[in-house]
Amino acid sequence: MRARRRLRPGALVAIAILLAGMGWLFNSMADRYLTGTRQIPGSNWFGNPVPQDGPTPGYVWLGWARASQAPAGLRLEEPSDEGVAAGLRVGDILTHADGRALSAYGDLFRYYMESCRAGQSVIFGVQRGTRRFEVSIPLLPWLRSPADLGARYEQVAIRSGSGMMLRGWYLPPPQGGDGRAGVFAHGAKSSRFQGLRMAEHWLRHGFGLLLVDFSGRGESDGEHVTYGMNERKDVQAMLDWLRARPEVEPDKVVCFGTSNGAAAVLLAEAEQNQTAALALDAPFADLHAIGRETLRRSGYPELLAYPLELAVWLKSGLRVSRVRPVEAAARVRCPVLITHGTADDNVPPHHTREIVAARRGAGLPTEVWWIPEGEHGFDRYPPMDAYWDRVLGFYESIIGPPVPGGE
Repeated sequence: MRARRRLRPGALVAIAILLAGMGWLFNSMADRYLTGTRQIPGSNWFGNPVPQDGPTPGYVWLGWARASQAPAGLRLEEPSDEGVAAGLRVGDILTHADGRALSAYGDLFRYYMESCRAGQSVIFGVQRGTRRFEVSIPLLPWLRSPADLGARYEQVAIRSGSGMMLRGWYLPPPQGGDGRAGVFAHGAKSSRFQGLRMAEHWLRHGFGLLLVDFSGRGESDGEHVTYGMNERKDVQAMLDWLRARPEVEPDKVVCFGTSNGAAAVLLAEAEQNQTAALALDAPFADLHAIGRETLRRSGYPELLAYPLELAVWLKSGLRVSRVRPVEAAARVRCPVLITHGTADDNVPPHHTREIVAARRGAGLPTEVWWIPEGEHGFDRYPPMDAYWDRVLGFYESIIGPPVPGGE
């Protein structure tokens, strides 16, 4: 009878090290999946302090860039719309801003917040190959709160069904209006600030607006983005709070969600069915499918989705495979408008097609607006005025036009 071969101590150590390394890797991946930068009042995207008094600071986002050593500066990898409008291209190196050398975006945004005001221009030095030149680019307002829009607002705290306290801003409907109001549900790694720039469009159309940080974002309680598990309870709490306001007409409450916020809105409304109309931007149909697609796009095997989802569950309690907004979509009875960019590679357009098919198969009122060459999210669809006129016009087709005195 042959003797059973035993593993040598060195092999056992190697296996233990391999398993520990894999555990560390998936734990790190789960951390990145569940967390992100939390923008709160008083700081910008890079953690630089933002002055809370005085004129509105100015800024311009020129696109995704990485540090360059020769020459020193920021090399543009994907120029923004503002960058393209100024004549910038992929590969251009931003060497200075108003004579100040550039090495990191954080330094540039520190300069914006400390020295720049909305409406002024900054002169950027650019190197393209061997050519050097300068461009002057006007700055957009860095909105610190609804006060920078000249809007009335309240700071609010709302208890979510998840047990967490949510914090944000409430802009009441214009005086003399008919009490129409909406909830804005932001994206996974964003906060209430994502909706602040578009709030003026809602006010012009006679709407009040509730802008609140999801749990795990901004100033709200919680540590993790849960891609619908907690966010659906957050949306329900926001809608209930808004309907209870004496100046709001409950039958004229609507909701807008983008990306993860759109998925959360579907999940929430499928359980309540009390909202007049929904507009959803770039919703995902199936969270597990998004994870596989993201891994594949990043060059990783799709099978890694399973150990990653296990790590996510252990850290947060989120069961990725159970988050399927496509199933909820067939139970949402109110009219729904879905917008989606045809060039979106974060949430590929087939997710919207699946949601639309589910709703139309159930005979539910659904409109779709495809944004040609649009990337991920409404804040990357130009022009913003046309986008919000269409979305708010959709709401008005359901609840009626605004009262003239309330615009």
